Amino acid sequence: MAMAARDSNVQIRFAALAAIEELRQRHGPVVPAALIRRGFPFGGRSIHFANFVQGIFRPKEMSGACLSITTVVPKAGRAARYDDEIGGDLDFFRYAYRDDGPESRDNRALREAWRTQVPILYFKGYEPGLYSLLSPCFITDDDPVAGAVRVELGMAEVDFDRLSNGLPDEIERRYAIRQAKQRLHQGQFRAIVLRAYQERCTVCRLRETSLLHASHILPDRDRRGEASVRNGLSLCVIHHEAYDRDLMAVTPDYRVRLTRRLLDDEDGPMLEQGLKAFHDENIHLPRRSGDRPSPEFLEERLAQFERAA
Repeated sequence: MAMAARDSNVQIRFAALAAIEELRQRHGPVVPAALIRRGFPFGGRSIHFANFVQGIFRPKEMSGACLSITTVVPKAGRAARYDDEIGGDLDFFRYAYRDDGPESRDNRALREAWRTQVPILYFKGYEPGLYSLLSPCFITDDDPVAGAVRVELGMAEVDFDRLSNGLPDEIERRYAIRQAKQRLHQGQFRAIVLRAYQERCTVCRLRETSLLHASHILPDRDRRGEASVRNGLSLCVIHHEAYDRDLMAVTPDYRVRLTRRLLDDEDGPMLEQGLKAFHDENIHLPRRSGDRPSPEFLEERLAQFERAA
C-alpha cells in the first residue's frame, strides 16, 4: 500500500509538472489565475494545481510533500499576509510558513518537500490575478525558528532519475538558476509590455495573445537594456522576427520603417499586406505616456537598422 501511494504521488507530481510546461508553451510564463484554477487531468479526473488562499498546497489525492506554493499579490490598499521575498539577485526565494506553527499540516507538507527534495510548482504573483509559472522548484533549506524555507528555481530540463538520488551538482545548479532567472524576467517583461499595449501588436493591432511577443528595443546584453516597458514593443510573431532581424524599425516619432530590400521585393500577400502596407504608418501606442517606448532607445536601434541595411 505504501509503495502504491508513493508511485501515485510521483505520477501526479510529474503530471502536474508536464501540465505546467504545456501551459507555459501555450500562454507564456505569466498567466492569469483562471488558467491555473482549471487544474490538470489525471486518472480521468481534474486535480487542482494550487490553493490561492492557503498558499501551501497538497491535493487530497496526494500524501507527504506539497505539490505547490503560491504567493498572492494583494489588491491595491491591502497588505500582503506573508513576507515572501526574493533573495540573492533572484538566486532564491524566501517563503514563509503559514502562521500556525511548524508542525501544522500545511507546514509539514512544505518541510517534507525539503526533506525529500521533490520538485514543486511555484505560482508567484506578479500583480493581482497574474502569476509567474516557476517550475520545477526545490526547497533547499528549512528554518523552523525563522518560520521560512528557501526556494530555488529548478533546471530548464530535469533528469528526474538523477534528482531522486539527491541535488544536482553545483555547476548544474548555477546553470539551472541562470535559466530560471531568465525565464522569470522574460515572463514579467512580456506581461508588462503586452498589458501596456492592450495586448495587441503595435504594428498590425493583432490581438491573439498566443502570437504576441515582447521585443526589447535595446538588447539584454546592453547595460541599459532593462526589462522595463519603455524598452519594449508588443509585436506579433512576424513583426517581431522582422524587427529582430533589422528588416523593420520603429522611428523615434513612432512610425514603422522597412528596409529598402523588402519595399522593392514582390512576394505575395504576406509581404504586401503584412509588411509593406505598414511602412511609414504610425504604431499603436500605450495609453499612458509613461509606458511609451523611449525615443532615445528607438533612435539608437534605428541607427543599427540603417547600418544593417
